[in-house]
Amino acid sequence: MKTTALPPATAGVSYSAKLAASGGIAPYTWSVKKGALPAGLTLVPATGLIAGIPAAGSTASFTVKVSDSESPSASASATLSITVTTAPLMINTPSLPAATAGVSYSAKLAAAGGIKPYTWSVTNGALPAGLSLDPATGAISGKPTAPGTAIFRVNVSDAEKPSVSASQGLNITVTVAPLAITTVSVLPGLTSGMPYSVKLAADGGLTPYTWSITQGSLPAGLKLHAATGVISGTPTSGSGSTFTAEVSDAQNPPATASATFSLSANTVTVSSPGDQTTIAGTAVSLQIAAGDSAAGQALTYSATGLPAGLSISSSGLISGTSTTPGPYNVKVTATDGTGASGSATFTWTVSPPIVIGLAAGGSGRPR
Repeated sequence: MKTTALPPATAGVSYSAKLAASGGIAPYTWSVKKGALPAGLTLVPATGLIAGIPAAGSTASFTVKVSDSESPSASASATLSITVTTAPLMINTPSLPAATAGVSYSAKLAAAGGIKPYTWSVTNGALPAGLSLDPATGAISGKPTAPGTAIFRVNVSDAEKPSVSASQGLNITVTVAPLAITTVSVLPGLTSGMPYSVKLAADGGLTPYTWSITQGSLPAGLKLHAATGVISGTPTSGSGSTFTAEVSDAQNPPATASATFSLSANTVTVSSPGDQTTIAGTAVSLQIAAGDSAAGQALTYSATGLPAGLSISSSGLISGTSTTPGPYNVKVTATDGTGASGSATFTWTVSPPIVIGLAAGGSGRPR
């Protein structure tokens, strides 16, 4: 056997060394006849390759045997050793990123050397309120609740017996995002006598928020709830208003933000088709158009005073055949899902039908 010594190994680091022999009849077959390789390493019988990742620091002595392909085979053996050292355990995280109060945070501590798995802990000081350290993974996560800089020391221990440990001082600075109102300034329209509800929203700062009206006022029947920012109630009139709302956060002293809002009455506007003139007995078709200040509202149409023989559909189409001459005062109304409505009036004149007759004393031929 030509191999007389093997290189040292490092725990947790890939290792590879190949045994060599000469003479005899190749191919050779390798085996460990006495003792054992370091835990985590194996010997490949066909090649003599010792490879793997050693698990712990120690010195392993063993006897290897090589046999050739002669029949009967010739063999040789040698006693060898591999010393497994352990790399020093150290923390590889020099600093941690800043966090924002009320926003999810995630950072991972890292270490090298020693024997895995590692166990992490905070040994001095404390993480920012709302954050926690996972002992098995070194992950720091959570949602910090207050601004400030937390100074602490983390410790990592390895799986060696007795365990080896390392520590490092770190800090996390928690800042507060600026407080701002995020609701658009034009609020959905209201309808007198119909329940109303809309929520003002804010971002940043520290929750919980407190809402108030600093200028102007809400329409009669509506109220702003300080803890939720919800404006709700049943308006008692069809008038809107312009007001300024302020939100304050839980900091001491609190941060504030304000915005001016416009809350208008919901209105439905019907476009007048203008005065109409038709001849009795003639079929008609007239589409009425209307608009709603509240987006997404479906309108339903009705009418009064239509000429006899005419009717209006729920979609606003007036159709039919007028039967009776005369002037008619027509009122068309459109109503939305909130109960808001609008109307338009116009005159509809139905003329008598044209009749062709014979002149007195005539020849009997039509004129």
